[in-house]
Amino acid sequence: MKKLLLVLLFVFSYAQQQMDMSKIDCNSGKSCFDKGLNYHKQQNYFKAKQYYEKACELNVGKGCNNLGFLYKKGQGIKQNYFKAKQYYEKACELNNGVGCFNLGTLYEQGQGVKQNSSKAKQYYEKACELNSGHGCSNLGFLYEKGQGVKQNYFKAKQYYEKACELNSGLGCSNLGVLYDNGQGVKQNYFKAKQYYKKACDLNDGNGCFNLGTLYKKGQGVKQNYFKAKQLFGKACELNNRNGCNNLGFLYANGQGVKQNYFKAKQLFGKACDLGNQRGCKNYTILNQQGY
Repeated sequence: MKKLLLVLLFVFSYAQQQMDMSKIDCNSGKSCFDKGLNYHKQQNYFKAKQYYEKACELNVGKGCNNLGFLYKKGQGIKQNYFKAKQYYEKACELNNGVGCFNLGTLYEQGQGVKQNSSKAKQYYEKACELNSGHGCSNLGFLYEKGQGVKQNYFKAKQYYEKACELNSGLGCSNLGVLYDNGQGVKQNYFKAKQYYKKACDLNDGNGCFNLGTLYKKGQGVKQNYFKAKQLFGKACELNNRNGCNNLGFLYANGQGVKQNYFKAKQLFGKACDLGNQRGCKNYTILNQQGY
């Protein structure tokens, strides 16, 4: 009886699923994807999943990629890295650059697969060839750090340049770091400033933080604490933990702003929540002093 009940439940579940799928009112892969994206933006993840599934069945790479994203994040469904990997693989096979990039991140981070920097490199390369700025940026990072490849700052620079041209804020920021530190290029604060600015304009928190640091130290620009404050503020709004900590430091010392320990403590607290250990230490010090 128990076995029969399980079979009946399975049949009912399958029939319900088929009935739900029959309600998908789109007549092309593109229209299915567009409807899925609209539901995704409304945070109706169950509906988004249905339309992405249909789009993916119709070989729309973006649909497969976004379906993989839902599984990776556990939005509307139980988090499942293995399922995410499967959909990213299909997206990549369909020459969706973002899908290749996302598949690369699974291999780089060891999520749903065994960590494998060489595999990550392979998928980042394809993503970059398909003009995914994030793919180019992550490929550059592997070359910069020597992960899965021999360390090569010149190669890193090339990939960061392409990423930045494709409007990847992270790529622009990482390129700025190479010029800031003189890695694979002659040190050039003015060039670093240019790339940090573009990164910040693209809402990359690291770019805003790094540009703020140049203004705070007066490197390649005239020292300007007020400018530094603005840039650290934007970085902090973008949940950059270093930006929050440095903005708190400016308030604690009255640099570019009126000294305000309560505001500083608040910012150190946010930095700490975001994982900045200096922020935690600074928060504790001010807390012990009664602020």
